[in-house]
Amino acid sequence: MREHDFTTLFKTEHMLKDVRLCLEEAQAAGIPFPSAAHARDLLTATLGRGHGEDDYAAIIEGCRGLAGARL
Repeated sequence: MREHDFTTLFKTEHMLKDVRLCLEEAQAAGIPFPSAAHARDLLTATLGRGHGEDDYAAIIEGCRGLAGARL
């Protein structure tokens, strides 16, 4: 992640799908899960920066976009 090597082991878009499914289950059970909601937001920002096919370590790029700085 620090080297910005996003060689795909598990795609960011797949991680986002899994987090969304987790949130759906939590909502159905009536359980708040704010940390998963935050992860969803960061993963969505990462996809918005064009890293959907990259490894989920590219989430640092979503953080970078939100922070406005290179991390």
